[in-house]
Formats: sequence, structure tokens, C-alpha cells
Amino acid sequence: MKRRARLLVSVRNAAEARAATWGGAHVIDIKDPNQGPLGAAIESWPEVILACDKRSETSAALGELHQWRAEQLPNIPSQIGWIKIGLAGQNGQDWQAEWAEIRCRLPEHVASVVVAYADWQCCDGPPLEDVVTFAVEHAEGLLIDTYEKNGACLWDFLSTHQAARIRQTCHSHQIPLALAGSLDLPAAIEAARCGCDWVAVRGAACEGGRQGTVTADRVRALREAI
Repeated sequence: MKRRARLLVSVRNAAEARAATWGGAHVIDIKDPNQGPLGAAIESWPEVILACDKRSETSAALGELHQWRAEQLPNIPSQIGWIKIGLAGQNGQDWQAEWAEIRCRLPEHVASVVVAYADWQCCDGPPLEDVVTFAVEHAEGLLIDTYEKNGACLWDFLSTHQAARIRQTCHSHQIPLALAGSLDLPAAIEAARCGCDWVAVRGAACEGGRQGTVTADRVRALREAI
């Protein structure tokens, strides 16, 4: 039986977390949309965790790998189950070793998610297929996103056939796959049809686009659609 995708909504504060929870989001992801695709919002972690009140799983973005040294990682609360880190600027670098060092420093309760960019050329990231190969062996999850938030969508860079093939690879290695990248409602439905584990959104859940505000009604519509 084909599994149903779960809805991940990225929020920046407690008010958005409450709206996403009321709308039925399965996972509340904490990030700062003003700081790029994976902007860390560490200062918002406590208030978002309190707002979720164990009603949703919680994940958090930590930005790009080049922004961190393993010994500088912040303390990660026990309520945060997933940490996402991207690979912009890592093409040609020894990012695999750096990632492994970061992963070793994460607390036992935290699962690591490698973020591959479908538009990897624009941010000098590693090729998508290289990240997929690495993730299924060395991470607990894979997220495919877009780096540039300029109106282009995930499906402008990735075919549904490619996504389904990557999903099959991930599932054969028993790691979950999340799809993101400026997904509007129809694009989110397409992501769910590919059989991914999580459909991850920000702008589609907001009144006023990615820089707007998450609303319960928009989250509810997304959950019902996928």
C-alpha cells in the first residue's frame, strides 16, 4: 500500500506554530525565511516548542554546512527531533567528512537530514545525485529543496520521474524523503503523488507568500489536499 505524505510547515515564531498546529500540520519546522532557504531561527526554538505543546513533531533548520563547525553547534532541545543542514557552496569540497563530524556531535535524540538543492548549480552545491547517494548511507533523512526563492518551483528543476526514483532509493534504504521548493497547492499535491514521506512548505501556508504569515486555513487546505 502506498504511504500517505505528511505535511511539514515551516514557521518563524509561536503564533505561526499555533496556526500550523491548528491547521493540522504533522511537523512544525522552525526557520527564518529572511535568512535563505534554511535560515536558522535558534532564538525562536523555545517559544515554538512551547506553542506546539507536543501536538506536532518538531524539526529545525540550521542553515548551510559552511556556517558551522562541529564544536559550535547550539544546544538542541529534546523536543526537536530533526535537524536540517544544506550544502550550498560545497561543490568540490570535502563536505562528506564535515557532515559526518557534525552528525557525530548531534544529540542521540536528533536525526540528521541532508538537504540537497535541485537547483544546485546556482548555489555551487554538490550534484543532486551525489547527495542522494551520500544521504542514504550516512543520514536519517533527505530533503530536496530549491536554493533560490525567485518564483521557480521544485518541478522546474526535477521531474516527477526523478523524484519517484529517488523516493524508491530512499525507501529501499529505509530513510524518509521530504520534497520542498516553493510548492504551491498543485505542486504540493504532485509531490505527495510521488510517494514522498513529507511535503514541506512555507509560502503555500502563508497569507502573503513566503514572507507573509502562516494561517490555519491555508495549512488545513494543504493537509486535506495531500
